Amino acid sequence: MQQQSKQSAPINSSAGKRNEYEDRLKKLELLKQTGVNPYPAKIERDFTIGDVLNWQSRRIKF
Repeated sequence: MQQQSKQSAPINSSAGKRNEYEDRLKKLELLKQTGVNPYPAKIERDFTIGDVLNWQSRRIKF
């Protein structure tokens, strides 16, 4: 069995989960600081479902 270093706690320990949670909060804050809404209510669409169906019906030849 491998020994874990004292610097990092196993991910299933409470300390490991706390570190992961804190890392996620830091990343969330960075997104907000750069102007990115991490939980957008809407997204812009580049295409419609009709476009997708049309693309699927095409045959690609090599």
